[in-house]
Amino acid sequence: MKRQFGSLCLAGLVALLAACAANPYSQFYKGNEDARKFPPYDPNQPSLSVSYSADIQRDIHSAIRHGFVPVGESAFHGNMAQGKESNVRAQAEKIGATLVIVSTRQTGTQTGAVPLVLPNNSTTYSNATATAYGPSGTATAYGTGTSTTYGTQTVMMPYSVNIGDFDAVYFVKARFRTGMYIKEMPDDIRQQRQSNFGVLVFEVVEGSPAYAADILPGDIVVAVNGEKVQSFQQYGALVEKYGNTTQIFTLERGGKTVDKPLPIASYHVQGTQK
Repeated sequence: MKRQFGSLCLAGLVALLAACAANPYSQFYKGNEDARKFPPYDPNQPSLSVSYSADIQRDIHSAIRHGFVPVGESAFHGNMAQGKESNVRAQAEKIGATLVIVSTRQTGTQTGAVPLVLPNNSTTYSNATATAYGPSGTATAYGTGTSTTYGTQTVMMPYSVNIGDFDAVYFVKARFRTGMYIKEMPDDIRQQRQSNFGVLVFEVVEGSPAYAADILPGDIVVAVNGEKVQSFQQYGALVEKYGNTTQIFTLERGGKTVDKPLPIASYHVQGTQK
């Protein structure tokens, strides 16, 4: 008896170990869907660059200091094979980003086994002879035959997959009104100041009017042209109102008040960059 096996059906295991067909950087993206329509977008963009970071918050500050603004982010947990750079670049090109800062960190390994169903066919070969006697003598006949029994067997195939955390922040080169990148007041600073008013200077662009005026990250803008900054949205309205003029920005720094005259660009700005 001779056993014959077909090719192994490995499709299930291949699907498990391979990176997903869908791009996770697109699947988990949140932000501006087309940065080219973002008002601060500078038409003179550099070529796309992907930078890998060991300290993503530090490198975000550095990117803003060099004139870039974030337009979106992709964050997810999954197979390390999904973090290939081609996926990062595909999403950046889709939204028009020209700088991506990427952080990846392996957090563990997922192991297990998947069942594989294999053919288990059995074929039996048989031989036979027959002799006939007659008046003219004898004659011998030969014959063969086969018999196949079809079946399957299940075996467990082990696997090991590296798992990690991924974070990618997408940027474009931008035109700034004053050179300050503004954010809403964090809750801990609200508590410390015992006030809901004002907005936080997150970063200052090198070479900008704000940089030349020695405005610093961590300063708090409390008034523009004497008008109190009541909220993040209202600050945006003030900057819009005073576009193409020079106004006094009143800042709070270390418990002291500082006044800085700053020119304000006239183009319309949305989002977190002012």
